[in-house]
Amino acid sequence: RLPLAHFLSMQNLRIFLAIDLASGVKSRASDLIDRWSESGAAVRWEPVERMHLTLNFLGEVAVDQTPVVCRVAK
Repeated sequence: RLPLAHFLSMQNLRIFLAIDLASGVKSRASDLIDRWSESGAAVRWEPVERMHLTLNFLGEVAVDQTPVVCRVAK
C-alpha cells in the first residue's frame, strides 16, 4: 500500500465501488488463471489478493471529494 502522503499530493483519484470476493472464489479464479496462463495469451493478471468485483466505476474524482463519495457509498 502507498502512504497517505502519496494520495494527498494527487489532484484526482480513479474511484470505483467494489466488493471483496470470498476466499473460495479467489482460489478458484487463481486455478483458472494458472490454466489460462499456459495458453501463451498476452494477458496481464492482477494478483489474486487484489481481486474484487467492481460494481460501479466512478472515474476520476477530486481528492477533496473522496470523503463525500465514501459517505454516500456507505
